[in-house]
Amino acid sequence: MLDKEIELDSVAFMAIVVGYVSGGSLSKAWRTLKVIEEKGIKPNEKFYAVFVNELCKKGRNYDIIKVLNEMKASKVVIADEMIKRVISHLEKKGEMEILKEVQQLQRARMLSFRNPVEPHTLREEETITEVNFTQPGLTSAGSDPEKSPSMGFDEDVKEVSKILSSSFHWSMIQEALVKLSIKFTPEFVLAILHNCKIHGQTALNFFNWVSKQQDYNHTTETYNMAIKIAGCGKSFKHMKSLFCEMKRNGIMITPHTWTIMIMLYGRIWLTDIAMSLFDEMKSSECQPTSSSYKFFIVSLCGRKGRNLTGQ
Repeated sequence: MLDKEIELDSVAFMAIVVGYVSGGSLSKAWRTLKVIEEKGIKPNEKFYAVFVNELCKKGRNYDIIKVLNEMKASKVVIADEMIKRVISHLEKKGEMEILKEVQQLQRARMLSFRNPVEPHTLREEETITEVNFTQPGLTSAGSDPEKSPSMGFDEDVKEVSKILSSSFHWSMIQEALVKLSIKFTPEFVLAILHNCKIHGQTALNFFNWVSKQQDYNHTTETYNMAIKIAGCGKSFKHMKSLFCEMKRNGIMITPHTWTIMIMLYGRIWLTDIAMSLFDEMKSSECQPTSSSYKFFIVSLCGRKGRNLTGQ
């Protein structure tokens, strides 16, 4: 990344910091925090919330106080939920002296203990991977060219979407689709897939069905969306099959295509596969983008070593 002069953003830095904390390298975590500040990136509430959560899990109680003081000095709002999390953790661990420090700070109103707009509430078991892949703008693996509006065919999109959600039986859905007098275009299909992505397999069945319609051909964008739908449903064999199908059909594979798959494997800690994909991407004509590097780093900083046999 340094050779290519690709700048890390706050999400990638957060993954690195949490990776250091998880590995017990607190001094490196703090040095990274200083590097962030030197680069003019100001860590926000969510960044510190994840940092504190990891410190609680590792039992680094004095560092928790250090983070709270850092937030105060940086004038970063500390949500009530974070304080409750810290107090609960310290009470469970019997760290009464440190608990008194937190309570004294709270009573003295030295910290702005209030809930910010849309506070990020961390669950006890929440991990860096979960946090990053549920933040706005990250579920799409960076810029999301396939996330397009309905472009003037809202009613038709609603009609097809209604059909796709009308039954669990694909045969009945297919019968209803055949009766439609609608000309399917890639832009139209993309809008439908985006609208029906929560229906998982039904959306993928529609993707396959529409590919067989006369005068219709899928595009890179529709394949990217189908890959994302398959991966989000943890249907990795289907996701891999779609990727191979793109190659067979001569569909352009873009950096965004690779990044989606790296993100989807990385989000469930399949780091070996994510790493293999990243290496394959570098060997191809597609060079990694800043988003590719970001999600690869997030993957490496999650739980390592899982494998997915046969996927």
